[in-house]
Amino acid sequence: MSTFTHVIRAMTFTPGLNGRWGIPMLFESEPGMAKTSILNTLRDDGLAVVTILGSVRDPSDIGGLPVEVNGVIHRCPDTWVAEVTKAKRAVVFFDELNTSMPAVMNAMLRVINEGVVGDDTLPPTVRFVAAQNPVEQTAGGYDLAPPMANRFCHVAWQAPTHADWSSWMLGSDDAAFGADAGNPNADVDGETAEALEAKVLKAWPRAWSRARGTVAAFIGARPELLHKMPKVDDPNASKAWPSRRTWEMAARVLAGADVHKLSEADTNLLVAGCVGVAASAEFSAWRAAQDLPDAAAVLDGEVSFGHDPRRLDRTAAVLNACAALVTDRGCDKREARITMLWTMLGALVDHAADLTVPAARVLIKAGLGGNAAARPTLAKLEPLLRAAGIR
Repeated sequence: MSTFTHVIRAMTFTPGLNGRWGIPMLFESEPGMAKTSILNTLRDDGLAVVTILGSVRDPSDIGGLPVEVNGVIHRCPDTWVAEVTKAKRAVVFFDELNTSMPAVMNAMLRVINEGVVGDDTLPPTVRFVAAQNPVEQTAGGYDLAPPMANRFCHVAWQAPTHADWSSWMLGSDDAAFGADAGNPNADVDGETAEALEAKVLKAWPRAWSRARGTVAAFIGARPELLHKMPKVDDPNASKAWPSRRTWEMAARVLAGADVHKLSEADTNLLVAGCVGVAASAEFSAWRAAQDLPDAAAVLDGEVSFGHDPRRLDRTAAVLNACAALVTDRGCDKREARITMLWTMLGALVDHAADLTVPAARVLIKAGLGGNAAARPTLAKLEPLLRAAGIR
């Protein structure tokens, strides 16, 4: 498996936005670079792959065909919806995305973001991936509108090396040809994908808490980067840019990269694909400077953490990550870790009370303010919490 194939697999098996699996990825490259062939390798992980070519589709093929039933208009889904719903675990591949008519593109917006097609909602295990060629190399293509661009993690396609391609060519024996060659559900083993999802979910709470804490602390330090939509006539408007949606996507990318053990270079590539190169570069440099410990290790006493008044961002990031971890109902050793966090907050109140408020707010909102260790800390924080409208 090539490195890039591993990246695709990792993001496909990462919990995404709105309770759905997978980070929606948009790949761009010159024609003939094996995008479709490599994406079809996801079948080996138990995922059906259904390709939709937007340039030959009508809006009703994506959003559903209006049909009147007893005086009520229903939007009946196209056959591809039935295919992926039956498969349950699938990848919908929107090929040549930037050749789709604007009306078709508009119909795709809610599909990609929420998995809603007409009156139907696709299973949360149905993922979305898209690919396109550069506008100057596309027949009838155009730049994406900002709302569509902002729904994807943009990644420049890394074509297989000559060695990877030669290996594939030598191993291609045409065994797939036969009665099932045209069946998108052929050779799909749902147990494989289900097992991979279970493995990811087991490691997810720890990785997700760390990612949430890191991103939240960075935005706290650089709030102007939370939303920076380019002007419509800016070429970057059709690429990756920072928004609340794409920062959440970036946090999920960060956690997914942690779970799947992606390299720092691949992680940075994917984060840049969510929020853009400029914001990603600042985030990467900030993250490297913090040298953040693992939240679970801190709360379990395996790693000592001391507040450094010269590194307030680092303290904020650690507290945020710890709060994110214990508010997850699936957190291991939850009560002991909640107690440790309140104790940490109590020790910090006299030195950096303002840094403890965000974590305390999260704990209170989650109903975790009744812990015995919380009472003395909350008593000290009462004035600040009241001023912030929390108590």
